[in-house]
Amino acid sequence: MNITVAPRLSDAPADSAVIVLQFQGEHLDQETTDALRACAAPDFEDAITREELKGRLYATTLLRGSPSALVVGLGKRGEFSEIRCRRAVEAGARYLTRHGFHDISVQLPSVSRNGTARMAVEAVIRGAYDEGLLKTADREDRSVREVVLIGGDGNVTRQGEVGEIIGESTNFARDLVNLPPNDISPKTFAERLVEMAEEVGLGVEVLEQPGLSELNMGAILNVGKGSSEPPRVIDLRYGNEQAPVKLALVGKGLTFDSGGLSIKTAAGMEWMKGDMAGAAAVAGAMRAIGLLQPAGIHVRGIIGAVENMPGPGAMKPGDVLRTMNGKTIEVLNTDAEGRLVLADVLTYAVRRAGATHIVDLATLTGAIEVALGNEAAGVMGRPDDWVRTVVAAADRALERLWQMPLYPEYRQRMDSELADMKNTGGRPGGALNAASLLEEFVDGVPWAHMDIAGVAWLERKSAYTSTGATGYGVATLVELATTMAGEQPA
Repeated sequence: MNITVAPRLSDAPADSAVIVLQFQGEHLDQETTDALRACAAPDFEDAITREELKGRLYATTLLRGSPSALVVGLGKRGEFSEIRCRRAVEAGARYLTRHGFHDISVQLPSVSRNGTARMAVEAVIRGAYDEGLLKTADREDRSVREVVLIGGDGNVTRQGEVGEIIGESTNFARDLVNLPPNDISPKTFAERLVEMAEEVGLGVEVLEQPGLSELNMGAILNVGKGSSEPPRVIDLRYGNEQAPVKLALVGKGLTFDSGGLSIKTAAGMEWMKGDMAGAAAVAGAMRAIGLLQPAGIHVRGIIGAVENMPGPGAMKPGDVLRTMNGKTIEVLNTDAEGRLVLADVLTYAVRRAGATHIVDLATLTGAIEVALGNEAAGVMGRPDDWVRTVVAAADRALERLWQMPLYPEYRQRMDSELADMKNTGGRPGGALNAASLLEEFVDGVPWAHMDIAGVAWLERKSAYTSTGATGYGVATLVELATTMAGEQPA
């Protein structure tokens, strides 16, 4: 994809379409109004007459011309946020790529902060995402050939290039989640990530059943016992292992979660191919990090890929599992399996990867969705300053992340009479109980747990996105890794 800049809207390529943002109840500025009259006079005057240009949030009005223009509403100025701004550009790109436009210009909004060019290009790529991955007929070409940044200069070109990498890596993660579970199993997931690693220059190691047994990873092995396909741990590696900062990005990769013997309802299983969204976000972030090449940091993307099925040999309620670090967990509910997988993978991150800092991502609990809905993920961890560092990275990456408490009383709810702990502490504080279990496996290393169950998958499409995977977490992890390396990605 080609990224160029142009000083004014009137300089946009004649065969492109320009995304213009408008606040609700406010007129477009005079320069924009004059340019729209010059390039799309009939449609612009008709839109004025019909009072279509009202700036309602994500509303779109196409003005055909040379170039064409798409006016997208930003909503009320008093409710403006950077996330709404990005979503408005996404809505514009989604509309245009579904109406035959492949060259898109974006008038950079003056109300946005530094990094606007990165946001704009990332948003165009996200908005152009094609969810019809396996359609064989009537599939539209939604590719973007060129993005022109209006109002920018040569200094924003690098920002745009970073936005392209993050946008494409986010869509890479979305593809992994949206593909069906007969395409993405632990085996094929690993194969796809080995191929990706080779393309972007990452190191990679895949541990199969013998390797997991040798490391005494009894938790992940037991979760996978009901499946005909054994689990894998996928270890993606970037940078010099001697670097003082060793960041481990850990992802829960349930390629399908039936609930095991504590089986879900049919409706509850409909989107359980999406239970590997945390692992997909780690994979997407590692792809971007490999392309951006931040210096002075070692990053490991460590993924536990497994199916939770009720087949012969399946883990049973009442079983006690011995984890990699030797601690024992009593299984009361086989559908609380993600925390079991993470228990072993977090230990691997500490003891085998030598992590100095850890972030894990998981679609772990329905409780976090009850608490925060579909607009924010929850984060818990220790120490507080590390958790705040992760939240700040999410804020810069335009992904909402809200810190939740981790009081010692939550851990007490996970006490077992038989083993060191049990895998569920009941419904109250469910997301926090689960996080308190994970803390047992990080050996005091600074750690943040992102529960992304409410934001990783959308069941309803909107003006700016399709149903299915969102790719949440990719941008946050990239922002975190690059800033820890002492670099700003844009």
